[in-house]
Formats: sequence, C-alpha cells, structure tokens
Amino acid sequence: MNIYHYIADTGIFYSEGIADESPLEPGVFLIPAYATTFKPPKTTLPNVAVFRNGTWNVEVLPAPPEPEPIPEPVPPEPPAPLTTEQKLEAAGLTVAELRELFGLPAPEPAPEPIPTPET
Repeated sequence: MNIYHYIADTGIFYSEGIADESPLEPGVFLIPAYATTFKPPKTTLPNVAVFRNGTWNVEVLPAPPEPEPIPEPVPPEPPAPLTTEQKLEAAGLTVAELRELFGLPAPEPAPEPIPTPET
C-alpha cells in the first residue's frame, strides 16, 4: 500500500513510501504520523501539494524569508606590549635567574645620591 508523507508543520508533500503490514494484524497496514493514503495532486514549482484537514490542496510555495545580515566582526583590541619583566615572568624566570643562566655578573649597586644643601 502506497503512503504519502508530508511535513508536520506545513503539510507540504515531500515523499512517497510503502506502508508496513502490521505484524499483529495481517492485512492491516500501519500508517505513520504525517502520512496519508490519499495520493497528492501532481504539481510544478512554485506550486506544492499541501495536506490539511484530511485533503490535499495546491498552494504556491512561499518564498523563504530573507536572511538577517551578518554584522561585521569587530576585531579585539591588541594587547598592550609586555615589559621585559613580564616576558620573563611569563617564561617562569627572573632577571637574577637569567643573569645566572648566562653567567652574567650581578649589576653594580646604584651610587649613593649626592647630598644637596638644604635651604
């Protein structure tokens, strides 16, 4: 037995199939949801067969809605440049460890400030 499937929301015909016979009731065929044994009328686009209230009707296929425009992506702000200390910290090093790694001497201490006469 031929059956005719339609889309649940719109009722638009989309395929033909063969109904399965019931394993419990020989001679009885199972009609799945959103299918009918009524043959739809032949149509050509833009017309389609629509199943409503137990009958097929021919209707004009509605145009698909216009897609919403996709907004232009906004690039993220570039990150601020890292200082030397921040780069070393990100690498898990300190200035002292880096000096030791390359065998560099420790920096000389800063000279004592020159006293200024107080007024």
